[in-house]
Amino acid sequence: MQAKLQDTIDKLGQYQQYLKQLATVPISKPVIEDAPSMDTKCIFDLRKTKKITRIDEADFEDTPLNLPLINDLKQIPPALHWYNGDRYRPKGVYICLCKGFIMRIPFPSTVDGKDTKEKSLRCKYGSVLDCKQKKDHAADVYQTDPRPCTYVHKKERFVKIGSIYRCENVTFGDTATLSFDMQSVDAFSIKHMLMYSLSDDLLAAIWYQNYFKDGDLILTHLDIY
Repeated sequence: MQAKLQDTIDKLGQYQQYLKQLATVPISKPVIEDAPSMDTKCIFDLRKTKKITRIDEADFEDTPLNLPLINDLKQIPPALHWYNGDRYRPKGVYICLCKGFIMRIPFPSTVDGKDTKEKSLRCKYGSVLDCKQKKDHAADVYQTDPRPCTYVHKKERFVKIGSIYRCENVTFGDTATLSFDMQSVDAFSIKHMLMYSLSDDLLAAIWYQNYFKDGDLILTHLDIY
């Protein structure tokens, strides 16, 4: 019994050391290493993976997804983690979709898509300067005033557009009314919203594992062009 307890303590120490190393990985070489194996009641072993080519009715044999394998739902750790930040990456809530693919989750305010769609799509001209030059040239050619651009330029922030297809409370996520809105939505609304967001997470993971060829990918500004 004592030997088993000591073994657990040793593994906890190894895991704490792993977390310290993970927090100090430099941006030039972002590496995610497998954590030391621990009691499967709290941590699953990342070395046990399964090649997935079908989920529900969707087949994707040409773009398989490799995921950690578990045999008990209690083995799944929380998906969201708070990171205190370092000299390269800001503090915030981070998630790892699959090994090597990590991102900081932004929390933009949600606006009603019926009211505005400004700053929701990227500008085809890229930067503010290039956009202005194109608009000014078009104005000179057609002898009109330059048209204002309502798209997002490089280094600008996107607006999150709410839709009734996502949630019946279209502006759920508006930071100004968040406390009130939390009380107005029900479990169905959350479930329906997650259908969109989590299935998109799957698509992103499949893309990363099959088409991103530059090693680990850590995204820290998802809401900025």
